[in-house]
Amino acid sequence: MTEGEPGLRAESRGGRWQLTGAAGGDLINGYLSYLADCGFSPRTVRAYAFDLQAFARWLAGEGITLGEVTTDVMLRFLAGRGPVRVLGDAGSGRAEPAAARRGGPACCRR
Repeated sequence: MTEGEPGLRAESRGGRWQLTGAAGGDLINGYLSYLADCGFSPRTVRAYAFDLQAFARWLAGEGITLGEVTTDVMLRFLAGRGPVRVLGDAGSGRAEPAAARRGGPACCRR
């Protein structure tokens, strides 16, 4: 699958974001469901879905399966994406899901 091939899509189904047409989609979709279950904002889960779509397309273009991903593979992918800006509270360096701030589900507590 190449970068522009339409077979791999991030879409909302029943209020849940998921990837369709991806090898390893069960693992990716399980992670997206986990984020939603932990109380992450639907917009955050949507952003993760589109980031994972880009990653899955890049993997397919490189001929790498999800099971073959290593730290080096991740670094190659990230290097090709350019600089990353961290969003969140000023000075904190990270954003917390709303559910974690409210004490939310145990999966989100640190």
